[in-house]
Amino acid sequence: MDFLTASLVLIITLIMGLLMILFARLRRDRPPDLRPLRGYRALVNQVGRAVESGRQIHFGLGHGGLHQSSSATSLAALTTLDHLAARSSASTAPPFVTVNESTLLLAGQDSVRQAYRQSGRAGEIAAAPVQFLADSAYPMTYAAAANDLIHSAHIGSSILLGRFGPEIAIITEAGSRRQVAQIIGSDDPQAIALATTVTEDVLVGEEMLAAGAYLEGKPAQVASLQAQDVMRWLAALAVLGSALVGLWGGG
Repeated sequence: MDFLTASLVLIITLIMGLLMILFARLRRDRPPDLRPLRGYRALVNQVGRAVESGRQIHFGLGHGGLHQSSSATSLAALTTLDHLAARSSASTAPPFVTVNESTLLLAGQDSVRQAYRQSGRAGEIAAAPVQFLADSAYPMTYAAAANDLIHSAHIGSSILLGRFGPEIAIITEAGSRRQVAQIIGSDDPQAIALATTVTEDVLVGEEMLAAGAYLEGKPAQVASLQAQDVMRWLAALAVLGSALVGLWGGG
C-alpha cells in the first residue's frame, strides 16, 4: 500500500469514527443548539404566515439537475421542500413549485404528493402544483416566467433554493415589487451577490447543505454537520502547522 492510499484510508477511518462517536452521543443526549442562521429561521415561519394571509409560497428549485455536479445543492433544496410541504399539508395551500430542469419536476411533484399523502389529504389537491417553466438551457426564460407568476398569482413569499445564476435578478425583481418575503440560497457567487441586494435571508453555499440538520434535527444529520465542523478545524490547524514548520525550517 503506497503512502497516498494509506493516507486516504486513514482519513476515511477517522471521519467514520468521528461520525459514529457524534451520532452515539447525540442519540444519548439532547441535541446541541446549532449556530443560528437567519435564513432557516425565516423558512420555519413561512408556512404560518402563508396560512394566516391565505397566500401561497412560491418555491423555485432552479436548474441544477439531480444527475449533474450541482446535485448536492438541488438535494438540499428538495429536503427543504419536503419540510415545507409537510408543514403546509395541514392547509389547502401547498407550495407553488417552479423548476428549470426536468429531473427536478418529478422530484418536486413527488415531494408535495408524499407530504399530502402522509397527512391523509391526498385527495384535496388534484395535482401537485409543480410547473416546468423552461429547459435548463434557458434560465432567462425560466426567470421571466417565474417573474410573471409572482406578479399574477396569489403569492405571499418567494423561496429560491438551488442552482441559480444571474437570472435570479429577474425573479427577485418581482418579489421586491410585490413586497413579498424572499429567502434565497445558492452555490453560485453571482446569484448570492444579487440576492444580498434584495433580502437579508440568504443561505450561502454549504449553509444550504445543512438543511436537513436545521429543519429536521435528526441525530445522523446533526452528527454529519458537527463532523464537517471538526474536519474543517483540523484542516485549518494542519495548514497553519505546515506554514509554521515551513517558517521555522526556513529560518
